[in-house]
Parts: sequence; C-alpha cells; structure tokens
Amino acid sequence: MNDQPELGALSPVNLRTIWANEATDFTPWLAGNLELLAEALGIGGLTLLEQEHRVGSFCLDLLAQLDDGRIVAIENQLERSDHTHLGQCLTYAAGVGAYAIVWVLPALASEHRAALDWLNEHTDGEVHFFGVEIAVVQIGASLPAPVFNIVSRPNDWQKSVRTRNSTAFRDWSRGYKALGSLRDAEWTSIHALAELLGTSPGWVGRHFYNRRHDPETIRMFMDDGSIWKWMRHDADSPPSAGQLRDELANLGIVLDDNDRADPSDFMDSSALAARLASEELPPAQTGVE
Repeated sequence: MNDQPELGALSPVNLRTIWANEATDFTPWLAGNLELLAEALGIGGLTLLEQEHRVGSFCLDLLAQLDDGRIVAIENQLERSDHTHLGQCLTYAAGVGAYAIVWVLPALASEHRAALDWLNEHTDGEVHFFGVEIAVVQIGASLPAPVFNIVSRPNDWQKSVRTRNSTAFRDWSRGYKALGSLRDAEWTSIHALAELLGTSPGWVGRHFYNRRHDPETIRMFMDDGSIWKWMRHDADSPPSAGQLRDELANLGIVLDDNDRADPSDFMDSSALAARLASEELPPAQTGVE
C-alpha cells in the first residue's frame, strides 16, 4: 500500500483578529493589496486614486481606476451586509461616475445579493456591481491568507473586460476640437460634450479624468457652471479654489461668489456643433480610446 501524502486542513480565521478596525486597519490593507482584488475580479490592473474619497456627506473607502482610466469605487466593511451600505454603493456609483462598484465584506446577505444581481440585469451596461466576500484562512500554524469570493457579478464580465464597451473606442478628436474652439470667457459642460459626441457624461468624465491637466479641459464645467471636481486634481495635492480661479481668470472666465461661471458664456452642444461646422480650426490634440 502506497503511503498517502499528509495534508493539512484549512481553518477559518476571525477577521477581527487580523483587522481590529475597519477604517484604520482593513481599508488601508485593502488599499495596499488591490492587486489581489484585481486578480479575483479577473482584471489586469487596479490603481488606487484616493482613500476616503468624499462623495457628498459620505466617504467612499477606496477610489481606484483600471489601466484604461475607467473608475472603480470600492466600499468595504467588516460586518454582514446591510441596507445602509447598499444605499451608499448606489450613491458612490452616481457620485464618481463609476464603471464598477465593488462591495467587499465578510458575508453578503441573500437579499443584498439579489439586489446587486437585479442592478446588473437592469442597468445599461455602463456600470457594473460586484459583491465580494472576503475570508481569511490558514493551515495549521501557517500565516493567515486572504481569500476573495465573487458572489455577485455582471453577466459576461470577462468578455466586457476583454472587448470593452464599444463606446470606449470613440474618436475623441471632436471633443478636443470643441474645447479648443472656445474663446475668451466661453465654457462648456461635461453633459454638453456628451451630447455633441453621442455618448454618456460618464464616459466623458472617465476619458478626461486622465487628461484633467491638459490646457483645454479647464473650460469643461458642470452644467450649473461649477468647477468639475476632478479639475487639475491630484490625490496628494488637490488645487485650491483660489488656484483654479486664477487659472480661469487668465482665460477670461470670472467666477461669481459661488464659484460658478457666467451662464451667458455657456456653449451647449448645439452651439459647439455650429462652431465646429462654421470655422476651420487649427490642428487639435486628439485621443482615441
């Protein structure tokens, strides 16, 4: 009779013995180990942009991006899922224009898994919801090891990661030309550019996030004339309102006391299209995704 190999048995480890506190222990650990989460999700890269990113009165645990610049919002907790965190996930999806929302927690209740599955089935394919259960295991006296289990994901997720949404391949040269055509105090908005290009505001925001330091993008505002929150933004040193006001003033754009541009100088999608059709523009920077 052949000798059989001696095998150990996996034993679960209480998460609280590894991370005593969600905010000060678990979130920083996850921020430093996004490659493990990326591997579980089946994506090639996941880069941290900001920890504790403010969205209204809430704080998103981790704001990250894929290699192509698409935004991923990660909400984590050390307790079983609840309605509050589900609502926060929806808030973050809208607040940061997320391509994917990833909810990481020890146990996803059946009703919350059903909610994520329903969202994946009924949204337009430009946002994806994940429920990811995390456990820690060890064999004997070995070091504890984290294990991610994807319990809710969009249909055809792997295919969408490989092929990407067809709108991602849009030729952005028309958007750059439109921004380059703005004169003096003129400004436009993310929504106006989306209408001009025939895409969604989310895709415009995702594309220009990686180009937020380009000279042309300073004229891109929100619809109400407020400064786009990502403008010239760096996680370690976001610009002050005064810095942005000075840069805009050099272009003739003077903000009011509420830090909003003059609505009379707003160029909507129709005005931009007419401008592009009526004049020969100098060569503009182009970008194709």
